[in-house]
Amino acid sequence: MKKLISIPISLLMIISCSCSSKPQKEKEPDFRTLDSSWECDYLKFDVNSNWEQSDYTSGDTTVADWNWTDKDDYHSISFSVTHNSMYHKLTQSELISDFEYLKSFFLNDDEFKNDKIMLDAYEGVEIADSFVKNGQAYIILDKSGSDYRRIEFKGESISGEFGYYSSDEQTVLDIIDTIKFY
Repeated sequence: MKKLISIPISLLMIISCSCSSKPQKEKEPDFRTLDSSWECDYLKFDVNSNWEQSDYTSGDTTVADWNWTDKDDYHSISFSVTHNSMYHKLTQSELISDFEYLKSFFLNDDEFKNDKIMLDAYEGVEIADSFVKNGQAYIILDKSGSDYRRIEFKGESISGEFGYYSSDEQTVLDIIDTIKFY
């Protein structure tokens, strides 16, 4: 006949806890997965909760910035949206024409020739691409000699812009996939 060994439960718990409490390797934060959301009065979209976020509203403009560090690499995405009842939703070709018109106007009008903000927004800037996502037209703007890009859109009563470095373009495009306009 076999003998049963009696071990107190408290001793079993200590043994089982000490065996399973091996130090876990810390996971690096995931900076690409969109696992959270951000919204303002005009729209909502998905973002990543590991990003350092700041936002504010000034008049009819809402601005948001997300920054993060991935190893030794710094990333930044900025977003702004302005509400104006005179804005109308533009098609892809209208958005392209609108940009070309504004660029020509601000770079050639004597009143704006010395305006640093307008020069920076249009000088050396070309349309790199355009697309339509969920019924909204977007243009991707590229500035020669710079790694910084913009994606602009004009919807019903709003105008918006994403600013980012080219290495973060896929993240911005993923965010655009999730935009819901109000």
